Amino acid sequence: MGEQAAEWTWRFDGPPAAIWPITADTARFNEAAALPKHTITEIPQPDGSVHYFGHFKVGPFHIRWREKPVNWVSEQWFEHCRFFETGPLKSLCAYSPSSPTVAARSGIIVSPSSRRI
Repeated sequence: MGEQAAEWTWRFDGPPAAIWPITADTARFNEAAALPKHTITEIPQPDGSVHYFGHFKVGPFHIRWREKPVNWVSEQWFEHCRFFETGPLKSLCAYSPSSPTVAARSGIIVSPSSRRI
């Protein structure tokens, strides 16, 4: 079976700045999705950058991932991606794109990609 991908999009009435306090709170989304509490480990690199790794346990399964630093422009857009080392997903990214042409609409796009089984 090959790699599979999907995408879910939620649209909201209102400009990005109006929904920013809700959509940018990724910890709140994790909790709403009933994901277990997770741990993030930060590993400083010699060049000054930091690598982020996360993990949690669900039943007998240990899920581990590399986390791309969250990227955002306050009240406009954000991007949050995880690249899994274990578990059924290969990656999971959530982002809220800015759309200056549709100032009264905002949204969140979630794109999971599953690994080969």
